[in-house]
Order: sequence, then C-alpha cells, then structure tokens
Amino acid sequence: MAGIEIGVFVGYGLPTEKEFLQLKKAEELGFRYVQMWAPYDEKFYEDTPQRKMMIDAVKNTDLEVTSIFAFFTGYRFWDAQLENPESREERIGRILKLSDLAKNMGIKSIQSHFCNIKFGRDDPNYRTLLMVARRIADYTAENGQQMLFHNGGEPAPVLHQFIVDMDRENVKVNFDTSPGTVEDLEELSEFVVELHLKDKKIFTPGIPLHPGTCPIGRGDVDFEKIFRKLKDMEFEGVGVIESQVHIRDWAKDVQVSRRYIENIKKRLGIE
Repeated sequence: MAGIEIGVFVGYGLPTEKEFLQLKKAEELGFRYVQMWAPYDEKFYEDTPQRKMMIDAVKNTDLEVTSIFAFFTGYRFWDAQLENPESREERIGRILKLSDLAKNMGIKSIQSHFCNIKFGRDDPNYRTLLMVARRIADYTAENGQQMLFHNGGEPAPVLHQFIVDMDRENVKVNFDTSPGTVEDLEELSEFVVELHLKDKKIFTPGIPLHPGTCPIGRGDVDFEKIFRKLKDMEFEGVGVIESQVHIRDWAKDVQVSRRYIENIKKRLGIE
C-alpha cells in the first residue's frame, strides 16, 4: 500500500446486526478499508449461527477489514480493558476469543485501550500489566495478528516505554487524532501502523474523553498539521474516519469528513 488510504470505522457502539448494515453502506460509499467494532454478545464467540453470519458478512464483501476493536460490556475508559483485577481474566479470555474470531474472518489486527498505565516501571502493578499484555501479544502473534494499543490513556512517552518493555514485534499503535497531538504522534511514530481520524470541539490535550464529536474539519483538531507530520514520517497505511454520530447521520458525516481529509492530502501531495 502506497500513501495514506482513507477508510471508515463501522459499528461504533452498535449491536452487531446493525454493524453489518454499516459494513454494507461503507462499501456502497466507495470505501475499500474499514475497522470493525467487536460484538458484545457472547454468542458471536461460540460455534453458533450468529458467529457464522458475522464471518460470512466479512468474507462476502470486497472491503478489507484491517482491524477489530475490543470494547466489551462493562468497559470504562479509565479502567481500560485490563486495569481491574476483578474483571481482568474474563476480559483476557474475551480478547483471546476475539482474536480467534478475527482469524476466522481474515482480520490481521486486534486493537483496544488495553491498559491505562498509571504506575512507575518499578511498581508491581506495572510488571503485572506487562505480563498480561505480553500474554495477549503472544496469543495474537500465534494467530498471525498484531496487537494495537490506542494512545490517550496515558502520556505518549509512558505508552512508548511500555511497548518497548513488552519487547514483542507484533505490538504496534493505532493512533487516534483525538485526544492525540502531533507531539504524541512523533513520540509514537515508530509504532504507528493505523490511524483513527476523529475531530472534536472543545479539544483539550491530555483529556481522553470529552463531549463535542463532530465531522472532521469542524472541530479543534489540526488535521493539516497531523498530515504534515505523517508525510514527514513517510507513513503508509490506513486512516479510518471514526464517526460517533447517530446512525441515521452516519453516512453524511463520514462523507463530509472524507472530503475534508482528501483535500488536505491533495494540498500536501500525499497519495
């Protein structure tokens, strides 16, 4: 793949059956690449008609699903997926099942806010998270997949060091433009393989979640600056538009966002 391909994230917060409709709509809108939302319902992780339906839905499309996002019932951003010891083993098991499901669908990356790293490197909790994250990385590697961390739960230098400490070749970053900054992108640049393109009003660096999601170009994220940095990095890969608007406005939102990004790419001479 040469240049930066613009794709779209499908299924944000939706039941899986409605996610299939967005998958079809993304194809109708002319996208070639998508990222998907992991199903909530346990039946998709077992040998059931629903699992087969999901596998068939992905395999019977011309879209390439580059990664799937692990985001399960009971998740809270500040706890991330693996923070809470009481739910950790259950979530690990679900992530490993998701890796198997993704393998059946031909999806090569699993991504999430796996950890919020709030501990120093000498803290036993840091070492515990490190071992847990390595366990997931090793499992996904066996399935021929990458494990993609999201930025935003901790300062970018902390995430950078954590990935270095993991010492796993298949561990990379899906960089999110909100809450990520250009400085964060530079810090994590050696690991960035995919992008979430998202705009928000009232953008406050360092605050991971805040109101005001809007079509790209109508918020406070400086996308021209971000794409200049991506060009300097010689980044080649997929950036997916992440729209969090109501489903009935989704197609309109992503088309507005795509036009804005494509115009920036054209101005900057990015393929």
